[in-house]
Amino acid sequence: MIIPSTVHLHVVVDGQKGYIVCISTKKCSCRKFQNDEIPCGHGMEVLRYIRVHEIDYCSPFYSLKNFQHAYVIPVEPLPCKST
Repeated sequence: MIIPSTVHLHVVVDGQKGYIVCISTKKCSCRKFQNDEIPCGHGMEVLRYIRVHEIDYCSPFYSLKNFQHAYVIPVEPLPCKST
């Protein structure tokens, strides 16, 4: 269950616990949102609730462009020790 408090602040009730999610600062009281720099499960629920794209709340580190850039340089296989 999601309980909006302000435009950017929501409480996500998960079982017996409540988690505070602030969309403007990309933070959740579970700390996964700010630590991983991608929306945690609670953040995802709020983003779906307010109908915005989750990708806009992910760090550029996780972008396809950066992923492809990480593998631009070819990696040479190591020789087999048995030969």
